[in-house]
Amino acid sequence: MGAASKQNTDELIVNMNVNIVSPVLFISRLITAFQEHACRKSIVNISSGASHKPYAGWSLYCASKAGIEHFVRAIAAEQEKAAHPFRLVNIAPGVVDTEIQDCIRASNEEDFPSIQRFIDLKNSGSLRSPQEAATIIASIVDDVFANGSRIDAGEYSAIRNA
Repeated sequence: MGAASKQNTDELIVNMNVNIVSPVLFISRLITAFQEHACRKSIVNISSGASHKPYAGWSLYCASKAGIEHFVRAIAAEQEKAAHPFRLVNIAPGVVDTEIQDCIRASNEEDFPSIQRFIDLKNSGSLRSPQEAATIIASIVDDVFANGSRIDAGEYSAIRNA
């Protein structure tokens, strides 16, 4: 966390390698290895609200999440004419109560001005449990969706429970 301008070059490179370069390489190699297998194949990107909403102090995270989402949409378009296509989906699970949430709440307002929002989400019991998020993600993957879609878990749950 913290402004990108305050990160040294090595930190920037590591961040981008972990959050965008590695997923791009993994997805590319996965498709290469399994493209010709005639079975149902899904690639699920766990996205974030940060892929669409800018957060000061999270510029690198926001950029990588947006980049991977768009990469997934582009790969889905490439798969449209494949004999044995992959199905790809971006799933935004909502704010999940993981260890990263502890790190966010332990940060400071200078590095992450939205810290209070995440403290309030924890204090109000508004964070989704990892188990709940996993159940919703599994339901979405089992469901029918347009290839390359972005599905918000909260909206999906509301529709399924209506």
